[in-house]
Amino acid sequence: MKIPETIRINGIDFAIEQTQNLNDGDHVLYGQVHYGHSTIEINAQYQKHQAMCVTLWHEILHALCKIHSVHLGEHEEAIVDILAYGIYQVLQDNGRELFDIAD
Repeated sequence: MKIPETIRINGIDFAIEQTQNLNDGDHVLYGQVHYGHSTIEINAQYQKHQAMCVTLWHEILHALCKIHSVHLGEHEEAIVDILAYGIYQVLQDNGRELFDIAD
């Protein structure tokens, strides 16, 4: 999977920024979505490419939940993580069967 420079989520273009040392002041963050600025930051310092791909899906799912007012409660991070890993795996293993991808 490629990590694009932008991705459209619900008609809004989100810039994807690979950031070094992404944190919230107390903890290292692997990714973060900024809704008002329409950006997704991915921590490129502490992750290899595949992990960054999963993190991108994780943040896309957070954005979709926020945009559509889906509240997953106290288990949101775990649910989003399960879905992010699952989507990444399915697309990696079956992308050519799901999409018209030229060789």
